[in-house]
Amino acid sequence: MDCKDTTKAIPLFFSGELEGRKIKSFLRHLNECPDCMEEIKIQYLATEGINRLEQGETFDLDRELGEMLSLAEHHEKNRRWIRFGLVTIEVLSLVIIAIVLFYGFM
Repeated sequence: MDCKDTTKAIPLFFSGELEGRKIKSFLRHLNECPDCMEEIKIQYLATEGINRLEQGETFDLDRELGEMLSLAEHHEKNRRWIRFGLVTIEVLSLVIIAIVLFYGFM
């Protein structure tokens, strides 16, 4: 993902609509690009910060955004392990079926 794609994906990330390979690429780019990290901070402040200020609430922008990004990275890692587990189960099932069919026909 490049800077243009990352910037376009920021609202999707905030709304929870960014998934799979796109979120993985998005998070990787943010970790490598200080300009895009600054852009997500600006957009977070513009959306969440203004709403909170209007309601008279206080917030810690860096901490909350950092927690949001860390949680997204954690979820992405979990999704990868789940996919790996499912593929492993599928392969083992096919091997078992092949063995049963092979020995069942003998």
